[in-house]
Formats: sequence, structure tokens, C-alpha cells
Amino acid sequence: MREDQLYRIPSGCALVGILNQDGSRMSGDTIIDDYPVIMIGGSSRDFLGEYMAGGLIVVLGLGYDSNCSPVGKFIASGMNGGKLFIRGRFQPEQAGPGIGIEKPTPEDFDLYLQEFSADLSLEIPELKCDDFVKVFPTTTRPYGRVYAY
Repeated sequence: MREDQLYRIPSGCALVGILNQDGSRMSGDTIIDDYPVIMIGGSSRDFLGEYMAGGLIVVLGLGYDSNCSPVGKFIASGMNGGKLFIRGRFQPEQAGPGIGIEKPTPEDFDLYLQEFSADLSLEIPELKCDDFVKVFPTTTRPYGRVYAY
């Protein structure tokens, strides 16, 4: 597992990935590119990825019926960077404003699924790309019209 990854197997946590961001940092004379990845095996509750500015969050929804939503409400509220992939039912009403939703490509997260499975010695069932939705920001300033300057 890379140092910028966090794997969480259990379900039921809220407020995951708040202010999650990627970027570069210095370590001695070396520039390290950080790209945080959060893999959630089961489900997450409200405010997943709130004010997220970078990185990747994947909700696998393992153990959940594909007709049920593995996430709560206000998903990606204020998100201005990064991506979320959610397996299972996800309605646009569950997302915050300024959020786009589309079908992902297998290249978007296959590498992370393989690492997740290998690092934790888990057998992950065959997951189809069609079972996921990709959630992303449509603007870098989701609340820009609210603030005056």
C-alpha cells in the first residue's frame, strides 16, 4: 500500500474525505506527488467527499443490493476537485450542487481495485464498470455566486 492511500473495510462512517486534496510536497530534495485514495468496502453515510479538492474515493458497496444506495445524502457538497466512484444506486438528489454524474471507464479505477484486493488479501467479486457512477465537480468554485468580493 502506498503511503497516500487509506483503506477502510467497515461500513457506516460519515464525513469521509472532507477537504481531501492532492498536490505536491517536498521531502528533503525530492518532490512527492500525493494522490490520496480512499477505498470503502461497504457503505458510507452523509457528507462523503464534502469540500473535496482532489484525490479519489471509491465506495464498493460490498454486501449491498445494487438496488440500494451505499451512500447517504449531501454527497460531494462543495466538491471542487477529485473524483468519487460509487457502486450501486445513486440518485442526483443525493449530491450537492455543481456535481456531474456519468458512467466511468474501467481504466478510471481498476488499478486501485487490484491493489486493494492484493494488500488486504481479499477476494473481490467481479465488479462491472456499469455498476458504478462517477461523481465529479463541474466547477472549481461551487459556491462562487454565493460570495461577493
